[in-house]
Amino acid sequence: MNKYEKEIVVLKKMFGENCITSALPRLNDIHKHTENIWNNYVGKIPNGKINYLLIAESPPWSLDGPPQYVLDPHSRSRTLLSALHKTFIQDNEGIIKPEETINSLANNGFLIADSIPFSMNYLRKRTSKRYEDLVSLTTKSYLLEKLWSEKLNYSPRLTIAFSVKNNALAILKALGNKLHINGISCVLGEELIGVNRAYYPDAMKLRSIFRL
Repeated sequence: MNKYEKEIVVLKKMFGENCITSALPRLNDIHKHTENIWNNYVGKIPNGKINYLLIAESPPWSLDGPPQYVLDPHSRSRTLLSALHKTFIQDNEGIIKPEETINSLANNGFLIADSIPFSMNYLRKRTSKRYEDLVSLTTKSYLLEKLWSEKLNYSPRLTIAFSVKNNALAILKALGNKLHINGISCVLGEELIGVNRAYYPDAMKLRSIFRL
C-alpha cells in the first residue's frame, strides 16, 4: 500500500485518519490475498484473451477471517457471482458451484478488475466529492495498471460493463469516457452500467451489454 500515498490521504479524509491507520494492516492482508487470486484467475483465461471486462469497485471489507472475493471459490456466495453465473451460464437449475462458475467465466474470456485497491465499505460515501477524487486517482494508479498487464490481450470486439453505478460515473469522468488499453480503444458511457433499480448487478442488463 506504500505506493498509494496520495490515495491514502484521500481515504483518510473520507473515513477519518484513526480509522484508516488502524485498518491498514487488514487492508494490506485483503489486498495481497485478492491480488494473488486475481493473478491466478488471469492464468486460467485461454491465451489471456479478454472478450468481456467488468469494472468493479473493490473486494468487500471484512474485519477478520479469510478475505472475501468474487473470484475466490471459498468465499461466501455473493450477489455479484450470482449475477455473473446467470449472465454466462444458461442452465435450468441455476445452482451456483463457485469453482465451476469461476472456471467457466475464465473460459469465456471474462475479466473483472477493481478500480480501488482499498477494501472499505463505500456505500454511504459514493455520492461524495472525496469518493470521486479517490476513484479519479485509483483509476489511473491501480485500475489502468492492472489492465495494461502483459499477461492480457484484448479482443478487438471487447465489451465493457460496470458493476457499481456511482463508481462507474466517477471512472467515466476520470477517463473522459474513453479507455485505451493495449491498442484497443473503447468509448464508455452510462449505458454500460449493469445494475438494476436497486443498484445491484443485474444479469439481464449484463447480458445485453455483453451482447450474449
